[in-house]
Amino acid sequence: MDRTTAILLRLLALGLGNDVAFDLPLEGVDWQEVIRRAMTDGLDAVAFDGVQALYKRRPDLADTLDGTLGGTKFKWMSFTLQAELDYEEYREKLQALAAFYNAEGFRMLVMKGYGLSLDYPTPNHRPTGDIDLYLFGRDAEADARVKQKLGITVNEEGDKHSRFMFQGLTVENHRSLLSVAEHRSLLPIERFLEREALNAGEVAVGDAKICVATATMNAVFLPCHMAAHFLYEGIPMKQLVDWAVFLKRRSKEVDWDTVRALSEDAGRFELFRAFNWIAVSHFGVPADRLPDWGRNQALEERVWQDILLPQKDLAARSTIERFLDYFRTLWKFRLVYKESFILHFARRLRAFLRGKVSPKERRIRE
Repeated sequence: MDRTTAILLRLLALGLGNDVAFDLPLEGVDWQEVIRRAMTDGLDAVAFDGVQALYKRRPDLADTLDGTLGGTKFKWMSFTLQAELDYEEYREKLQALAAFYNAEGFRMLVMKGYGLSLDYPTPNHRPTGDIDLYLFGRDAEADARVKQKLGITVNEEGDKHSRFMFQGLTVENHRSLLSVAEHRSLLPIERFLEREALNAGEVAVGDAKICVATATMNAVFLPCHMAAHFLYEGIPMKQLVDWAVFLKRRSKEVDWDTVRALSEDAGRFELFRAFNWIAVSHFGVPADRLPDWGRNQALEERVWQDILLPQKDLAARSTIERFLDYFRTLWKFRLVYKESFILHFARRLRAFLRGKVSPKERRIRE
């Protein structure tokens, strides 16, 4: 791991309020590169929180920090202020969308995103992005209402979700929470998530209401989401930060026996366990937040080294490159899916050639 990455990780851990030592030399640090890396995943505000924490925890480093940061500190501060403005704009648009669905009689569960931000030490420093929704099986009805009442074009995006733009934000309205049409092995997890979604709590966003996932639902869904990124384009650092925040704040509320049973049934237990220990080893999450699942350090290190590789821009890769990747990453496939690799490859090839999942595979339910 290079020096810039090591410093960024330590700052992120400090920015999350975790008790980690900062024993890295600061002389000659390329702070512009540290900021650039942080901004890649929208984590510049969290990293700046880490700088502020470092000033408080290590006053002996203040002069060195001032000397090496120079004017970069004020630039970093301006980026943080912009992140706060972006978050407020995102929140206002989320409120407007929630108000629409509330008025139309839909319960709106927001996956990841805003709900996770509420557990951050500084919620408006979590990066914003798309809005991912689950409307409890009423997705088609809701899309029709969006078209009719708002005059917005809704695009079909295969079996998993539709997509539309709302006040400049991309909204994905999920039919299913996981890609069950392509991966039958995920059906037990999908069914659990849909049942557990019924227990979602409500939180206010201004004068509107949204639903947020239970701790156990997130403990299943978030690593499933990371697993898909791990296999294909790579895991963004912000997803690992989300997982670290979640473990620290919500781990005691999770039914870990259920999480283990589901992950073992789907063949994902070893990967889920690696994600847990990565949060401890590299983001400072206290080890007592983890379930007693043991540890496979060799696999954990292999997964971590793969995560550190640059993310792949799938859209920019040729067809041949994309499909060769499947064979290069067979070891990862075996950690993510408990099913035939050849059948998986055939389904992905069919989906690619058709541009979407076969209509015969739509809306798989019990």
